[in-house]
Amino acid sequence: MQFRKMKMSEAKIKLRYVYFPFIIVSVVSTILFCILYEVFSVYGNGEFIKEDLWFFWFPAVFGCLVVFLFLRKNLRIIQDNRGDGNSGLAMMMVSMIAFACGIAVTYYSFAVFGLKEVASPTQIMEFPNERFFKIRNFRVRREDRVLFRVNHTSGKRRKYMTFLNYYATPFTEGQRGIWYGYLYSERIDNGPSDKIKSEREYFDAYARKFMGNFNYENPTYFSRVLHSETKERFFSAIKTVYPYLNYRDIIILEPHENSFAERDKSNTEILWWIFIAGNLIILGILILSKVDHQEFKKFKKP
Repeated sequence: MQFRKMKMSEAKIKLRYVYFPFIIVSVVSTILFCILYEVFSVYGNGEFIKEDLWFFWFPAVFGCLVVFLFLRKNLRIIQDNRGDGNSGLAMMMVSMIAFACGIAVTYYSFAVFGLKEVASPTQIMEFPNERFFKIRNFRVRREDRVLFRVNHTSGKRRKYMTFLNYYATPFTEGQRGIWYGYLYSERIDNGPSDKIKSEREYFDAYARKFMGNFNYENPTYFSRVLHSETKERFFSAIKTVYPYLNYRDIIILEPHENSFAERDKSNTEILWWIFIAGNLIILGILILSKVDHQEFKKFKKP
């Protein structure tokens, strides 16, 4: 009976002083992160900080800071059997907080910005704070299409090679200030340089054929490309032919064929399931772990 009471006591300690504080810190951190996103991205119109940083690097750094500042002492309560300061558990918590922040910002951006219907591309200039547009009538100058090529490796030991072609085509309206941006990409297994060169040539040939028959009138809506690495790459294509154009004055619109209501819904749902599974794994680790009662006494001391 005494053994069972001790076990129950340990379970309560782990839930009350480690898991519940983690959940509370996660929720508060996510709300705070959304406020920061609103201040610097929504009201700042995405001009001050690269938009892509909000969906990976900022959540990761923010998660590390939150765990270090608010959960470091709580983690010491759990017995450190491997002598690594429970770094594995800490990294799991960082990952889940980062996930929560990234997902929340994605949903928040969807909730804040609706679909703005405009008659022509030039009318978009009247709405600098809007991000999604349905254009009733537009035409592009196919013959003025420009291209910027990028290769990059990814995966463990650079297992994969990704080819990226950034195509920018000016709309007939807008004095080359509004562009239709389209990214064409393919990922292959990495290999020797001669193989990559051959694959790149094949990819470029296929991309030329694809873009030659590309249906520019197909999208259901456009999204404005904010200050980001993506916009910089599209602009790199533009400035090869029009070096006098200014980066901040250029508007680049990316086409989307899916309905506006369904935008990225499946991806964010997958992330939510990963987030829930991760939190359950953290709970499972805590249940299987033991309490360091010496550290718990130190924790309880005022």
